[in-house]
Amino acid sequence: MFFTISLYVALAILVLGLVYKASTWFRYGIGVEAGKFSAQTRFLTAVKGMVSVIFGVSIVTLIKVFVLDVVLQVRILRQDFLRWLMHICIYLGFMLLLLMHALEAFISEPLFTDYYSTVNPFMFLRDLFGAMVIVSHDRHLLRSVCDELFIVHGGIVDRFNRSLDDYPAWLKERELDSKPTPDPADRSSDKPVNKKQQRQAQAERRKQLKPLHDKIRNTEKQLTRNREKLKSLDLQLADQDIYSDPARQPEVTSLIKEQAAVRAETERLEGEWLVASEKLEAATLETDAD
Repeated sequence: MFFTISLYVALAILVLGLVYKASTWFRYGIGVEAGKFSAQTRFLTAVKGMVSVIFGVSIVTLIKVFVLDVVLQVRILRQDFLRWLMHICIYLGFMLLLLMHALEAFISEPLFTDYYSTVNPFMFLRDLFGAMVIVSHDRHLLRSVCDELFIVHGGIVDRFNRSLDDYPAWLKERELDSKPTPDPADRSSDKPVNKKQQRQAQAERRKQLKPLHDKIRNTEKQLTRNREKLKSLDLQLADQDIYSDPARQPEVTSLIKEQAAVRAETERLEGEWLVASEKLEAATLETDAD
């Protein structure tokens, strides 16, 4: 009973939030000339635009964008595989938990006659989907808030001088280092591995790639600050009172100029981030080839 009530309360809050968010499109105006258009005009224009998209040729583009960029997250995949994996795990894990567990009375029970949430394999799948969300969310949290990383290994706590994306490669390197040294009597390998040289080469590789990692990390932090600034400016420009008071016209002009400047800087930072990411990818491939 408690679960059912909580589910419907959460869904009701979701619907109310969506309605309130959509209503701001018609209640607030952004721009000096926004007052010329009434809420009714905005609503009718929005409905007309949605109808023309749904029943026009643009629906093909809409479906393509929805499938590729929303469901499959192809745009993020082109930039960074690990980031795409993080997003897709959060998305799929949450959606599968919602469909299979939260809405079990409507989906799981009609589809599976022997369904019980506390019986395997259904309990295992529920835990797996939850783990996908938790692990991916923790990774996103680390990328967003951590300036330094520390790692526990070999009974000590040490500073991790590489990026979070390099952690899988670091684990692989540790695994290679932990392999036993080939027996001198074994002639199957003509080129025994020199672990000291290998560690030196790995350290040199990290040193070469560190400036690019730092550049990407700092650019991402600046982009986050700019996006927060844009949100604040949008809220200030959404205030209807500043347009009705002629004395506040200079304030409106200043906010619009600041908004344009922040947007231009954001576009520049996004370009720098893309260039740095491409350089890092190329440098990583080059060092791997060597």
